[in-house]
Amino acid sequence: MQSVTANGDPLTQEKLAEQLFVSVDTVSNWERDLTRIQNKDRKLLLNLLQIFIDGGGIGLRERADDFLKLGEFRALDDAEVSLLAPAWLPTDDPSITDHNAAEDKDMTTITQINGDYVEGDKVSNEISGDYVAGSKQNTQIAGDYVAGNKQTTIHHTTYHGPVVYQTGLWGSLKWTVDRLGLVSNDSHTDHTFAGRFIFAFSKVFDYIQAHALYVVSIIAAWLFAAFFMDDLFLWQATSDDRLLRICLDFALAGVAVPMVIGLITIADDQQTFDISSKDAVHTMKTLKVTGALSGFAGMLGALYLVSIALSMLGINVPATAWRLAIGIPMFFSVIGAKRIPVDRQKMFAEMRLHDADRLFFFVCIFFSSGLAALTYFGYEQLTDVLFWALALLAVGVLAIWRSYKRA
Repeated sequence: MQSVTANGDPLTQEKLAEQLFVSVDTVSNWERDLTRIQNKDRKLLLNLLQIFIDGGGIGLRERADDFLKLGEFRALDDAEVSLLAPAWLPTDDPSITDHNAAEDKDMTTITQINGDYVEGDKVSNEISGDYVAGSKQNTQIAGDYVAGNKQTTIHHTTYHGPVVYQTGLWGSLKWTVDRLGLVSNDSHTDHTFAGRFIFAFSKVFDYIQAHALYVVSIIAAWLFAAFFMDDLFLWQATSDDRLLRICLDFALAGVAVPMVIGLITIADDQQTFDISSKDAVHTMKTLKVTGALSGFAGMLGALYLVSIALSMLGINVPATAWRLAIGIPMFFSVIGAKRIPVDRQKMFAEMRLHDADRLFFFVCIFFSSGLAALTYFGYEQLTDVLFWALALLAVGVLAIWRSYKRA
């Protein structure tokens, strides 16, 4: 089976692994029949088929079904074919013959012979994914459609079952679980809580197995952040020297951890980016680091305010709880690193910084340092109830004054 990438290059193990977001060892083990895709992981299998179809390795439904039968998987159903290759579906019009000739309401005959479509005196040729109609040519290469000088890139997304959008916290939670692929959409699996739990656990386990180095790196970064940043949240400095050390540790970890996350995280749809030049690579890395810093800083600020509130209320939270809580900024840091580059790619159709990205980068890179400095120089005031009462009063008066001024 010969297949190519979107750029026309041979589809190697490395490129296939990159498009499927698995390790090269995983692909190698598939080819050597050491491991295999599980029947329950239908989505991964369909994504693999989509790559072969787009790359020209599979051109017929029968070949796709034969490919599946080799691995003892069931054949494609019509719903899956409609997502992978709608042209493979049979027509519902009984008047169409084996030559795919039909007569429409205007008595215009459309004939398909060997990929050539004839409609009246207008001929459209389909050759290896290239569509030519008159003097206008539309080229389809692995999801990229070019019409004249306008290019629109379509990223393939596979959905299983009906898509139902719900609002509120529960809807957001369901969207997140679906986005992570933790729902099987199989009535047998999803019938019980145990079935759903086992499926979700197996998906997480498979991801850890396929991205072992990345997962280990994230855990190492979390341990570094947890043991360098927890002391500040406890608000138990007993001397100026200890307070200075606590603040310096907090500032260091608050910069180093999200930067590492940004550099090692693979962005969503990264395989579709045009990063052939050094500038594009540099821009992509800058966007990933900016996203990681932004996600980390936002949730870190929230934890900082919560720690102050708990301290003023006299609630002692153990260090272990704060170490676990630091995983929240890290989670949002990973999300930011994965989403910001693809958002810019969709916005500009290339790797380019938004005007606000530079501002976010410099603000967020000094965010933890700013919190550390604020803590060091205002330690007593930050844990004083009277100080916060006066601060809130001042903010309220300022807001009322600005509202009155605008009116």
